Amino acid sequence: FVSDITSVVVEQSGPVRAVVKISGMHKYADGSRRWLPFYVRLYFYAGQTAVKMVHSFVFDGDEQKDFIRGLAVVFSVPMREEIQNRHIRFGGEGSGLWAEPVEPLLGFNRRISNEDGSSVYPDQDAGKRVPNKAQLNDPMQHTLAMLASWDDFRLIQPNAQGFTVEKRTSAASSWIAAGSGKRASGLVFAGDVSGGLGVAMKDFWQKYPTSLEVRHAKSDAVELRVWIWSPDAPAMDMRHYDTVA
Repeated sequence: FVSDITSVVVEQSGPVRAVVKISGMHKYADGSRRWLPFYVRLYFYAGQTAVKMVHSFVFDGDEQKDFIRGLAVVFSVPMREEIQNRHIRFGGEGSGLWAEPVEPLLGFNRRISNEDGSSVYPDQDAGKRVPNKAQLNDPMQHTLAMLASWDDFRLIQPNAQGFTVEKRTSAASSWIAAGSGKRASGLVFAGDVSGGLGVAMKDFWQKYPTSLEVRHAKSDAVELRVWIWSPDAPAMDMRHYDTVA
């Protein structure tokens, strides 16, 4: 089921705050069914670059046979840089941050070097710009083609006691463990050295099972999924679920 927007209205317009309300339904791919009315409100504040989003929906299905497997808000983030200049971030415990380039320029005895022979990986690891492929000599371009690049990343908080970070090189590949912790803060960022998008879910670990995903990091448009109800958890039984907004 995907969203089918029916209306967009400016609900509030003032000198300090503006609110945009988006209303719609969830529609099956072939159009045979529409259900789960949803409302998304976007709050814009004067002088602030962050946008607050409040998502709510109404369960209007049959509680005896309709179950929600997963529910997510999906963002499309355009990429403007080569993959070695793209970065993924997840908020860990407290102020901790899991961070990794899409294509780390360091591995075994192969590395991309500056003109003075020093590795560019420390700059890349810090989120700074590194050379594009055309700026490298032929041997370095060959080395770049041999390095692993990662297409999908995810952080899963299945319970209140732990989360895991995983990544994979393609949809046909296995997920590789890349980190773990206890209670994640609920932040995910996908972007490049020219900019990107960061999304934070309030009370992330308390709302488990939740998860954050970055898909197609090597493509021109990265897909950022914020799972309000993670598909890696048991199906949502509305008979035992008190809060649906």
